[in-house]
Amino acid sequence: MHESKFAFLRVHVFLLLLVGCSSSNLAVGAVEENTAHKTTIQYQLFNGSRDVNFVAGEGEVTAVTVSVTTESGTLNASIFHDEDSEIVYQGTAIPISSFEVEISKGGTYTIHVEGKKHRGSYAFCW
Repeated sequence: MHESKFAFLRVHVFLLLLVGCSSSNLAVGAVEENTAHKTTIQYQLFNGSRDVNFVAGEGEVTAVTVSVTTESGTLNASIFHDEDSEIVYQGTAIPISSFEVEISKGGTYTIHVEGKKHRGSYAFCW
């Protein structure tokens, strides 16, 4: 009897840990599209962060078109060069907006997006 209570407790602790880990990166009602030249997602709720990498050609100017819709909550985003961590764009509490970020240095870049109870959408196209 004592052994079955211990097993029951272990299972519940494991489930609590699992639920705690999975809730740190949550997108509810999400419709997402990722290709070689864009990432877009629309959702009812986004909590957590997402990273997408892309490569800008050497000697070329790459334009990244950013579109954000904010109905509620907060969305932060940044674009940085992976090799030297140079930040080419950083936005906090981005409202409804559409703009372009020009990248003139070739290499691999990371788009980092963080949502805090954000309802809306975002798109990055390059």
